[in-house]
Amino acid sequence: MNTRIKIFFASVIILFVVFIIAVIMILRSSSQSPVGPGLTTIPTQAIPTLSGEVSGLSIIRTTPAHNGTDIPLKTTTLTIVVSRSLKSNESLEATVREKGTGGQIATEVRMQGKTATVTLLRVLAPKEEYLVSLSVLPSARLVGSFRFTTVDAQPLDTYPFGLFEEQDRNTLKDRPDIYLANQLPYSSDDFSMTAELEQGKFTYDVESQTLDEDALIKAVNIWLLSLGLNEGQISGLRFNYTAR
Repeated sequence: MNTRIKIFFASVIILFVVFIIAVIMILRSSSQSPVGPGLTTIPTQAIPTLSGEVSGLSIIRTTPAHNGTDIPLKTTTLTIVVSRSLKSNESLEATVREKGTGGQIATEVRMQGKTATVTLLRVLAPKEEYLVSLSVLPSARLVGSFRFTTVDAQPLDTYPFGLFEEQDRNTLKDRPDIYLANQLPYSSDDFSMTAELEQGKFTYDVESQTLDEDALIKAVNIWLLSLGLNEGQISGLRFNYTAR
């Protein structure tokens, strides 16, 4: 009889311990933060932007707008509003490329406050997509980019008479480096010439398979003079010659 009583009490104690353990586990799990009924976790969606970010510098707004279409061919300036004013040691460089030809339009950038005005030093082509990239100097890191597409070809009489000729004359006078870049790439039986733009400065690569260096330099000078450049302007340009 005593043995049965002892077994009974032992069974009660075991059941009591199991009950206590179960209660503790329930309380512990309920103390965590479960998602209650009707509550769902909503993932944060990244907002697409026009630019990357360099020390807090990013593109806020552009004119023409990003992915703009039917932009007039007479457009000569682009406007880019950035997130902050430039530091004393910073400047901006804009690169404008044609998607169809891969050609590059030379530009000048002027900054006023947070607004950069990019002057195009060549007329836009019809029905062409342009990619504009903005970099900060001296690091040359990309700030951001945007693109736009011009209108289809317009009737010639929509342009003022002599517009292109006057633009060429002004560019030749004020920026002979840009004037020459606009004539490239060039190729003849004697030599070929291309231009590279880096940090706002052009370098002209000249290559010949038939001429030695002295003859090559002479041939290049003759061609440059035929374009209307003078000796003083030519001497201020930077060339890399590769002769036979």
